Amino acid sequence: MSMLISIDNGGTLTDACVIYGAKVFRAKTLTTPHD
Repeated sequence: MSMLISIDNGGTLTDACVIYGAKVFRAKTLTTPHD
């Protein structure tokens, strides 16, 4: 079974998406740490 991984590193948020068969996993986090 194949896996597709996508990461978008933006200015404020970083998004990640993993598609594994019929399952989809998503995550979002701040790109820059809090000062």
